[in-house]
Amino acid sequence: MTATVFDTHAATKTLKKSGVPDKQVDAQVEVLTAMTNELATKQDLMHLEQRIVGKLSVKMWQMQLGTAVTVVTALFGLFRFFMVPLIQGNV
Repeated sequence: MTATVFDTHAATKTLKKSGVPDKQVDAQVEVLTAMTNELATKQDLMHLEQRIVGKLSVKMWQMQLGTAVTVVTALFGLFRFFMVPLIQGNV
């Protein structure tokens, strides 16, 4: 995951300008820095989307192949059940 950029200097300056005590400013900036390091970026989300789409494409292909095999097997079974006795004259 890509780290997001958080301007600690600007945050410190803004908090101090609004009259927040120094100890509280340090604590808030520390907490905000830790929180922003855990955020996902647009690039992270796009990468995740590409991985999910790729996996879904593979699963869809596997399902289509499984369906095709099932249909062919069923048709072959029906052919053997109905046509082979006719061909052999066992009707």
